[in-house]
Amino acid sequence: MIEFLFILALIGIFVAIIQDFRFREVANWLNFSLLISALVFRIFYSVLSENEMILIFGLVGLAISFVVGHLLYYGRLFAGGDAKLFIALGVILPFSNNFRDNNLIFLVFLIALLFGGSIYSLIYSVIISFRNWKSFSKTFTSLFKQNKTNLYSIVAFSIAFIFYSIFSQQFIFLIIPLFLSLLFFTYLYAKAVEKSCMLKEVEVKNLKIGDWLEKEIKVKNKIIKLHWEGLSEEEIVFLKKNCKEKILIKDGVPFTPAFLIAFLVIIFIQFKLGGNWGLWGFF
Repeated sequence: MIEFLFILALIGIFVAIIQDFRFREVANWLNFSLLISALVFRIFYSVLSENEMILIFGLVGLAISFVVGHLLYYGRLFAGGDAKLFIALGVILPFSNNFRDNNLIFLVFLIALLFGGSIYSLIYSVIISFRNWKSFSKTFTSLFKQNKTNLYSIVAFSIAFIFYSIFSQQFIFLIIPLFLSLLFFTYLYAKAVEKSCMLKEVEVKNLKIGDWLEKEIKVKNKIIKLHWEGLSEEEIVFLKKNCKEKILIKDGVPFTPAFLIAFLVIIFIQFKLGGNWGLWGFF
């Protein structure tokens, strides 16, 4: 049973990655097909093995991933397609024969997804910034000049904390200037990558549901505002009828490779470390 579910998940994730890089979206048909296939398999396997827990574990996984997926989506960590892929994988992940191990599997997957996704996103942003180095360096320099006041404030706070650390002999406070500096330059770096590498002009006819506008646009006295869900079908229909100009939209980082990283972590623990999830126990 485990092998089939793993193969099903890997196929689904690989197709999702291809879609994400080609079209910057994961199609609903893929996520729903993955979810339904996993549920149907669990139903048949439960009947044939006369073990209803196989189906129950899948339904519980679906419920948990549904809640967590929505939290990640509305917390603006996941786009819609990523959240739906996460929910579909929630039916597959509970492959153990007890609730405790299944909870641990889900927890390890979520941690690996978020941690691995952060590292992957950083590497991806570094690659595209080097590929667009001229534009990136120009934008970074411009943003740096625009934020000089914030930099001066950070320098002032940093000097104050350095003197306090020296006189109080509590050198732990030296972390604060380091943290403030890192936060400042990380913000500039992220904004520079976004503005120089992740914006593109798109013909109105090529707009897709969920595309993110770079800024609000006004067409025939109607203002289309920015929102996390991106452009709606109604807004796209309106733009196609009333707007002839190209629209500036933002590309996100294709996040689906993070799902592959997290799933490979699960496979490694299951097959290379013997799958003794109890050793990782927190419950």
